[in-house]
Parts: sequence; structure tokens; C-alpha cells
Amino acid sequence: MNYYQILKVSENASQQEIRDSYKKLIKQYHPDIYKGDYEYAEKITKELNDAYAILSNEENRKEYDALLHPLTEYNYNSSYQQQNIEYDEPLKPSIEDIMKEKIYNIVDEKTSKMNRKSKTLLVILVILFALLLTALAINDYIKIIKISTESENMHNNTVVENIINN
Repeated sequence: MNYYQILKVSENASQQEIRDSYKKLIKQYHPDIYKGDYEYAEKITKELNDAYAILSNEENRKEYDALLHPLTEYNYNSSYQQQNIEYDEPLKPSIEDIMKEKIYNIVDEKTSKMNRKSKTLLVILVILFALLLTALAINDYIKIIKISTESENMHNNTVVENIINN
């Protein structure tokens, strides 16, 4: 679902229409007011805030529209040719960008159903995992430096022996 759909406005909506729709929806789904599931209301409120943050700012909205419709003539002419760079075809999102978006969506979907304590524990586990990976990387780096130093010492000893023998 894109930001326009979240705010229930058309893509050519004015700033006033976007603001009015946001205010109406935020009042309707605010977790302190919404009579249904609290976590659902938090999720909807977060989506509304994210959408409004982008669409209420003209510059961010233009960038978002360019991402939303990357192959339109307007976006091609305005963004690519302004840089005086010619492309055979418009740029497409990389597989990395697509995978990041998919992963973020999955994480958002899964964590939206978790309570605060579970989310805190998950964050702690992720941090510990990152620290473990960092420690392993540092350990590997130290081993590489040690091997490199030993190899260099062996080479220096060989050079010294050759000099002494000649």
C-alpha cells in the first residue's frame, strides 16, 4: 500500500486535502481513542505518520512520486537529464533495495503484533548478535594480521640469510 492509499487521497491531492485526511484518520485510529485492538491502532498510526511526513513536504513528496513512478516521462526528464547524463533506460531499483523493503515489511508485520517487552528483548538479541558477529570479525582480522606478520618475518629472515650467504 502506498502513502496516498494510506492517507486515502489521490496522487494529485492538494496539501490541504492531505492535511485534512491525515487529521481525520489520525483522530480515528489514534491508540488512545481507537476502540479496537491497541496494537493495530499503533500500527495504523505509525503508517499514517510516515505517510504524512513524506507527503506533507513538497520536496519529499516529489522524490516519493519519482520512486512511485520511476518510468514516467516527467521523472525521466526531470531527474536524469538534469544531471547531463544520458541513460539507455531509466534506472530501476536494485535487488538490494527490493530485498531491504521486503525484509522491513516482514519485520514490521511481525513486530507489530509483539508487546513492548518482547520488542525490547528482540532488540537486545539483535544487538548481542551484532556484537558477536563483530567479535568474530575482529578475531578473524587479528588472525589475518598475525599470519601476515609471520609471513613477512619469514620473508625478512630469508632475505637476511641470502645476504649473509652471498
